[in-house]
Amino acid sequence: MKLDPDPFDDRHPCRTHPQCSYGQSLKTLFKKDAFMDKLVHYYMKERWGTNDLAVNTAACRLFIGILPGLETSAVYQETEDLVMRLFRWAETSPDPLRSYALGLLGASMEVPEVASKFRENNMHLVPLTLCRVRGLQAEMIVEFERPFAQFSKNGMSCTPDTKSLSRSSSTGVMNGDIHTENGDAVIIQTNSTNIFGSRQSVTANVPGTLCNPQSSTTATPIKRKRTFALTDTTICNRKKSRIDHEDDELLMSNRNGMQDLFGSFEVESPLPEDTPKQVPAVNECSSSSWVEMESNIIGMMKIYPLTPASKQIMALRYLTPLGEYQEMLSFAFKNNAVELILNYLDTFKTKDSRLTFEALKYLSSLLCHKKFALEFIRKGGLLKMLKIPRPSISATGVSLCLYYIAYAEDAMEKVCLMSKSVLATLVTYAMWLLECSHGSGRNHALMFFGASYPFKIMLDLFDSQDGLRVILNIISTLPNFLADENDSEENQMLTRQVVRQVGYNLKRYFECHLSFLAEKIGKMQQVSQIPQTSNRTEGTSFYKPLKHDPTKLRELNNFVLPLMPLWARWHPVEKLIKLGGLQYLMQVIAFAYDWNYSGRAETVKSVLDILATCCLVPRVQILLTERLTLQGSNNLTYGLSIILSAAEGEVVQDPDVQRSALVVIGNCVSGPLRRNGVATLDQFQHPTAVSKTPIRKSSVKTCEDLLNKIWECVRVNNGILILTRLLLVKSPIRDADSLRALACRCLAGLARYKPIRQVLEQLPLMKSGMIQMLMREPVLQENRQEHAVFQKYGLELIKLVYGKITGVEYDLNVVAIHKSDLISQSRIQYNEKQLLELVREHLRAKGLLETAVLLGKEAKLDNTPPIVLSSSSKSLINGLPLTPARKGKSTFGFQAPTKQRTVTLDTIVTEYLTNQHSLCKTPMAICPTFDLVVPHKCPTPKARVPTVNFAARFGRPGYDWSTAGSVNRKLVYSRFKPIRVLRSPEEDHFTTASFSSCNQWAIVGTHNGEIKLINIVTGSEDGTYSCHDSEIHHVQPNRKGNLLLTSSIWRRPLSKLWRMDTLFENIMEFDREEYAEFSNLTQDKVIATNMEHAYIYDIETKMKILTLEPRMSNQYTKNRATFDPNDELILCDGVLWDFKSGTEVHKFDKLNESISGVFHPKGLEIIANSEVWDVRTFKLLRTVRALDQCTLVFTNDGEIIYGTKCEKETPDGYKIADTSFVTLDATDYERIGTIELKRNIYSLATSPNDLQIALVENSSSEDSVSDSCVRFYEVGRSRGEEEEQVDEEDEEDELQSQDSDDDDDDDEGSDDIGLDVDRLLDELLPNENEEFENEESQEETEEDEGEMVLESDSEDAEAGEAEVDLSSGSAHSDGSDSTSGNDSDDGD
Repeated sequence: MKLDPDPFDDRHPCRTHPQCSYGQSLKTLFKKDAFMDKLVHYYMKERWGTNDLAVNTAACRLFIGILPGLETSAVYQETEDLVMRLFRWAETSPDPLRSYALGLLGASMEVPEVASKFRENNMHLVPLTLCRVRGLQAEMIVEFERPFAQFSKNGMSCTPDTKSLSRSSSTGVMNGDIHTENGDAVIIQTNSTNIFGSRQSVTANVPGTLCNPQSSTTATPIKRKRTFALTDTTICNRKKSRIDHEDDELLMSNRNGMQDLFGSFEVESPLPEDTPKQVPAVNECSSSSWVEMESNIIGMMKIYPLTPASKQIMALRYLTPLGEYQEMLSFAFKNNAVELILNYLDTFKTKDSRLTFEALKYLSSLLCHKKFALEFIRKGGLLKMLKIPRPSISATGVSLCLYYIAYAEDAMEKVCLMSKSVLATLVTYAMWLLECSHGSGRNHALMFFGASYPFKIMLDLFDSQDGLRVILNIISTLPNFLADENDSEENQMLTRQVVRQVGYNLKRYFECHLSFLAEKIGKMQQVSQIPQTSNRTEGTSFYKPLKHDPTKLRELNNFVLPLMPLWARWHPVEKLIKLGGLQYLMQVIAFAYDWNYSGRAETVKSVLDILATCCLVPRVQILLTERLTLQGSNNLTYGLSIILSAAEGEVVQDPDVQRSALVVIGNCVSGPLRRNGVATLDQFQHPTAVSKTPIRKSSVKTCEDLLNKIWECVRVNNGILILTRLLLVKSPIRDADSLRALACRCLAGLARYKPIRQVLEQLPLMKSGMIQMLMREPVLQENRQEHAVFQKYGLELIKLVYGKITGVEYDLNVVAIHKSDLISQSRIQYNEKQLLELVREHLRAKGLLETAVLLGKEAKLDNTPPIVLSSSSKSLINGLPLTPARKGKSTFGFQAPTKQRTVTLDTIVTEYLTNQHSLCKTPMAICPTFDLVVPHKCPTPKARVPTVNFAARFGRPGYDWSTAGSVNRKLVYSRFKPIRVLRSPEEDHFTTASFSSCNQWAIVGTHNGEIKLINIVTGSEDGTYSCHDSEIHHVQPNRKGNLLLTSSIWRRPLSKLWRMDTLFENIMEFDREEYAEFSNLTQDKVIATNMEHAYIYDIETKMKILTLEPRMSNQYTKNRATFDPNDELILCDGVLWDFKSGTEVHKFDKLNESISGVFHPKGLEIIANSEVWDVRTFKLLRTVRALDQCTLVFTNDGEIIYGTKCEKETPDGYKIADTSFVTLDATDYERIGTIELKRNIYSLATSPNDLQIALVENSSSEDSVSDSCVRFYEVGRSRGEEEEQVDEEDEEDELQSQDSDDDDDDDEGSDDIGLDVDRLLDELLPNENEEFENEESQEETEEDEGEMVLESDSEDAEAGEAEVDLSSGSAHSDGSDSTSGNDSDDGD
């Protein structure tokens, strides 16, 4: 107790004070397992006869002494008989057993299960205890008021000076900060400077109010007398501060604080200033003695022998846990508990801070009831609490009571109706608790302010006393804010709890400021035309709280955002920036990633909510686009990058956190292009907050500059990928719709930026109509309101990407949108004379013959016979055009315009013809004159789809040879014939393969780190070399065939360069680079990749010549740096580099997580996963969904792309690859075919002449590694009829998965024209050097066209294959095909 621990900290003493001997004693005591059983079940039973009372009393006293180290819930729930005995002793036994029993019952009632079980017993004992406490209190007061009470055994001593000062205080000056005198509040305090150089104000009117700034620490107070220098000058030069109800500025200038124990202070004397003062002698008992001050600061409690104060403490501890129950409230009112507690709040009557603290704990439990809180305030209880001296343990108890008062809105309204000076003193007291109290007192004060911010008068007083600085100081002064690994886990948790409380407090602070700001702006808009001198009543009373809910806050955000001026200075936000609070908030989000704390999500959400409010100010948005340095790290990070990570769920996987992060991003990217609000700069400046902060020169001059900077920052930090992924989220199902709505809002804001809009236009989200599919139905039907918001922003996004539209159906695709846009651009023209003829026929039909004749004469119409009208023309004449717009929707999916316009005959006809034009399958933008009689129809172009079969095309007269190249490639590269298989030994399996430049060997890498050279012609193994200690995942020989690059998974060096001239020797090692490849043009350099970095080495000198480290990396998981075909550009981690200068050229948008991209062989395009980028303009040209998550291999002529799916790692650590590969035309990225196999494909390589491919195939089973092989396929050939009859079952599976369109056409062509297709292909392939451009077909082909299934048996070799077993080194053939890799016979 003398170490002044936190009174609300109920942890074991060994955890709070590891060096405390009391805690060590408890720890040692509880190592005896039978100790508690003996104490509870033996010594606390009535079995001792005449010694029952003494033994039970001693046992209870011991029980109370060990309570701080005991888990009471386990003890009391298992010993029901013990609780009954305690009730009996508390009611009938004499002291001290009776008091001990009450204290033990108080500990048991802390367990809710025990309190509910003994409800009837408590209802009987509580009134008796209240009466007993009242009697003990009266006895104590009488004892203190008798003459010479200071010399009693209680240890209370007082000097005559102290006694006289105490008596004088009863007439006018009370102990503490405030007393009432004729209705006025008097503040008695003195400002002084302590030895630390800080300005402090100390209450010095009463002995015992000594202020110690170190009171919350664990330092042991020194028990010795300390004499303070109280000279005549000090006493005579005092200054008395008197504050009126309206004198706010004087109150703010005299803030209370702390005075060091070793400093000096002034004593306020009630005598006139000219009265001589007598300095107390040094040897007298000074009031500054620790013995004198101990009871007023930390108090004292004697268990043996019991003092009157200890008896009352025991009783109050029993009443405290029961005070919050509703059935006990009536007993409190019947026994006048309010007066009882008010007497305890008077420190002159209690003389013990510990007793006052226990009374405050009982008060806090009763303040849970609104009725009691109102009664307590009505009787002046708040004023009594504010007189409690500080620092003291009772001041910490005040913090909890203040929080409960603020929690009850009705009670807080009564508090706000008090005089302004009382409220100022209340705020001052709570501010002191924030700075100088125990940890629990600080947390309670934070909660008090969080609950009082909605009251405007409290918020203003908080700002006037620089409260925001005090709140931020709580974080900035935390010793382990960075979560030091060397610190204990418990201390880290306590620190994070403080950060959590501060975050919630600041969240409430800024939300309340936002509400008052929105109210102010709304009034300014309403009275903009009224003179400023006009008086208007306040919309919200100063004593009424604000009502907050998420929907209202979103509305306030949307209301204030467009009205905030570009250079507005909103006082709370400016203060936050000036104090460096923004930096602290960003650090909290960044550090929360490594926290192991249950409140992590709530902490991050509170911080993000603060930023959501602050980023309404454009200056904060600018700061978020700048790089900041996190404490403890040298890396620079964009603020928006941290927020995007939170939105992605990388910081905390919690939907509430993601929502808050999306709100921040939305407020930044959805700002207005022009800010024409009524608010001006001066209206957002605080009267006393004249900008003294230096403002750096910024390139932001207009709103467009600000938005462009924000949009580009979001784009650079991969915002497009994150937001588009959030649009597809489906879990958690209750939050998916709201996440989609917020993400779509952000994308709609970003779509106003042309570069981002161009990227969105090519993504499948927009181009494939995926967003329309998402807009059809909500994920959860209960979230229709959130889904409606998503639809709203989805339509806005479509409008921004594809132009102006009036509305769109959710089942439309991009083709329909383009079609409607084309129709809207069409100019409708018709023959007016023909219209007049129709009008004349209409008049004749209605019997108006004379009018019809007169119209014909005036319009000079010929007397032609009546026109035979079609059904559509009749409807036009009858005034009922057959337009879907009459039903509200057009046939092409758009709603009819709702804008009111003048209806004329011309508009009716134009709309009629426009809807006719919309029915055309291929509408034209420029149309001839429409005929009103004959229905309109645009001509349909005939698509020229050439026949795939070569013989059919070769023999057709008038064939268009301009498309021959693409059709030939489609024919050749859709057929693959297995010709040979190389099987691995049982102890190893293959991982990668490549062809040698001479096409003589297949270079195969194994799981054990070996390289095998296998002769393609004979199938024999010509060499095995141990290159690495782990799996080899990449091999690449150079074009000369004398060098070989190998890369492995782990164990350094990860990559090596080998010479293969005469000896297989290692000439270079790359220690940390997990991937390496040659340059393309000269192959005299090697580019190696290490995570997001790339290094270029010169092979001749074996020196590193260039290091590429991007400023902003995309952090692809499978990054592979590569040269362009001319060795002028380098692509690494999505960043384009210039090789000669070594500088960054451009950073491409990250639209996938794994693949960084490769150059197209032509050098003008970059293929990054499924996205194709233009190297010249950096625009996204298209997306090829067939290449998604594929490793690409180009043929040597660069006209065909092979794609194999990347390996996926299972939760067990195994790598599973896909069982198919795709072929695409590299000129137009049209898919040629999908070849499905039975085994997983781990690698694909193409021969130098592009006539063969080699596939590393492993079994799909994770446990089967022996079934590994390298299978060779011949390009352009398919198995013959005899081979197909060998395995009929495999043929049936092949036909089920084979695409029927291409194969049917090919078969028909082969049957009709009996040509030897294989012989023609032999002549065609070597001469395939010409490049042809293929016009895009207007009709989209099916994605599965050209799909072919080749199934291979793992047990027996396929018919027509040569099987090689490397374990025996023998080769045999089961078919008639030749084993040569270059030539093949006509065995078909």
